[in-house]
Amino acid sequence: MKTKTLEIKQLNFPLKKSITTNVCTIHSIDAIALFLDEQQGIVGKSFIHVLGEMPCDAITAHIKKIYAFAKAHGAYDHLATWKQFWFDYQFENKNKAEIYALAALDIAAWDLFAKIEKKPLHQLISNQSVNSVRVYGTTGWLSLSEKELITECEKYAMLGINGFKIRLGHQNDFERVKAVRRAMGDDYVLMLDATQQFSVKDAIEISKKMAQFNITWLEEPVINEDLISVKTESPIPIAAGENMFTVAEFEDACKHKIMDIAQPDIIRCGGITGFVEIAKQIQSHKIPLCNHLLPELSLSVLTAFSDCYFLEYDDLLPSDIFTENFTLRNGCMQVPQVSGSGVTLTDEAIKLFEVK
Repeated sequence: MKTKTLEIKQLNFPLKKSITTNVCTIHSIDAIALFLDEQQGIVGKSFIHVLGEMPCDAITAHIKKIYAFAKAHGAYDHLATWKQFWFDYQFENKNKAEIYALAALDIAAWDLFAKIEKKPLHQLISNQSVNSVRVYGTTGWLSLSEKELITECEKYAMLGINGFKIRLGHQNDFERVKAVRRAMGDDYVLMLDATQQFSVKDAIEISKKMAQFNITWLEEPVINEDLISVKTESPIPIAAGENMFTVAEFEDACKHKIMDIAQPDIIRCGGITGFVEIAKQIQSHKIPLCNHLLPELSLSVLTAFSDCYFLEYDDLLPSDIFTENFTLRNGCMQVPQVSGSGVTLTDEAIKLFEVK
């Protein structure tokens, strides 16, 4: 099998309201849609967004380079040849834009082969897959007021979602978490995300202070190298993984038990191939598996693993840009039962949001 053409479109999705973390303020979401056209008329598609991390032009240039290299080496003949190409590409030595480019191509390749096999992605990955996963809302931005945080929680609760993550880094962190816990009740699941901003000393102090609010996990309180120092002292489980990029990094993290919950990012680890290999490592160490952002795509990969823990969900993108329906039932998101990755942009969305 040989692919005939590669098509790349850059998109931009303006946000209804800017969001702020302790790292940056985001006004819109840049994205890339990729199309691999195969000889039989089957098109492998992928969709990634970068949340302002780097120019899409840099990623696009790397996509073209990697695609030409992969095509010359027969990488698209079978799923096995694509996976071998992925592993042979010296992934550990690549810069971030190149990793994102590899992810875009990898996702499109898996979508293509799943369509050829006429299987949903999670079933192509594993015969132990499940059809849904529990969801939590992740829109507890620093730019929200205390009242707005509670409104966000109530919005998700109306959808049956009984969990929410609050970003730390506000001067009134303690009061904000306390207010949400009081408003939502003791059974509501709360997570905290520190985006690696604290020292070890401050992280331990904050974890002990916040523990009274029955926090499910404290995410990235410090840089990866310092996680074990916090984990050994924290009364709250520690989550991490979005800033680990390679299979080797996760293997080392699991071996040294630096986290209680793992959250690989499907783009930052080079796509579905990387995520699956990382998930196998995580599973073998009996560490709960979650995702980092990109809920629509992560859904079909997470659910390939029967013991998946939580799907991180946000509603930053318009709800009608995909052809698939992402249904919530009893606080769980259902996997679209369609061939391929289950993530397809509508033609209307591409026309409306494409950067000319």
